[in-house]
Amino acid sequence: MLIPLIAVLALAASAGGLVLFETEAPPSLVSARGETVLLDGRGLYAYDSVSFASQGRAQDGVTLVAGVPLLLLSFYFYRKGSGRGSVIMTGTVGYLLYTYASYSFIVTFNPFFLVYTALFGLSLFAFILLMQDLARSDLAEKMAPRFPRMAVAPFLFAVGLLILLMWLGRILPALTTGGIPFGLEHYSTLGIQVLDLGIVVPLCFMTSLLLFRRKRWGYLLSVVVVMKALTLLLAILAMMLIQYLAGVDQNPGEMLVFILITAAEAGLLIPVIRSVPRT
Repeated sequence: MLIPLIAVLALAASAGGLVLFETEAPPSLVSARGETVLLDGRGLYAYDSVSFASQGRAQDGVTLVAGVPLLLLSFYFYRKGSGRGSVIMTGTVGYLLYTYASYSFIVTFNPFFLVYTALFGLSLFAFILLMQDLARSDLAEKMAPRFPRMAVAPFLFAVGLLILLMWLGRILPALTTGGIPFGLEHYSTLGIQVLDLGIVVPLCFMTSLLLFRRKRWGYLLSVVVVMKALTLLLAILAMMLIQYLAGVDQNPGEMLVFILITAAEAGLLIPVIRSVPRT
C-alpha cells in the first residue's frame, strides 16, 4: 500500500517543483551572518537561493523521469515475486527517502511542505519493511557466488572516503577560522552534509567491511546502496549542470569526482543486478 502512495506523492512533488509560477519573493536578502543571497523568486523554490533552487529542480527532473517510473516498474516485478524487483525497489525507495528527508529539513517552507513530510515518513517506513523482507529472504546466499565482491567493496570504501574528504574540505576551514562554510547561504545548517556524513559515509564504510568479511548483510546492503547511489548520482550531475547554466560557481574538482564515481557506479550496476536471482 505504501509504494503506490509514495509514487503518487513523488510524482506530484517533482512535477510541482518544475512549475515556474510567479511569486512576490524579493530578489535577494542578507542572511543572519551578513551574506547577501540571491533568491530564485519562482515557483515552489521562490524563497530558496538560486543555487539550491537549481539543485531542487534538477533532482525533481530525475525523480520525475527516472525515480517514479523505476519505482513503479520494480513494484510490478516485486509483486510477481522477483528478487531483482525487490532490491531495485528497495534502492529506489532509499533514493526517495534521502531526497525527501533533505527537502523536509532544508527547502524553505512552501505549499508542498506536508507533501515532503509525508514522503519522508512513508519512504522511511517502506524502506524499513523492505529491508526486513530482504533480511528474511535467502537472497544473500544465492547472490554470493556471482557477486563482484572484490570490485564493489573497495568501490564503496572509496566513495565513502571521497565524500568524507570533500565535505570536510568545506567544513573544517569554517570551523577553524570561524567563517561561513561554502554553500550555507541563508540556511541554518548544512543539511546535505548532515545526511552524507551521518548516514551515507558510515553506510559505505560498514557495507564495504561486511563485504570484505563475506557477511550476508554486506551483500544485501551493497546491492541496495549501489542501486540508490546510481539514482542519486544522476541527480547530483543534473544539479551541477543546472547550477552551471544558472551561473552558479562550480568546483571543477568536485564535478570531476562525481563524474568518475557515476561512471564507475554504472559499470558496477549490471554485474551487481545480474548476481541477484530473478525469483
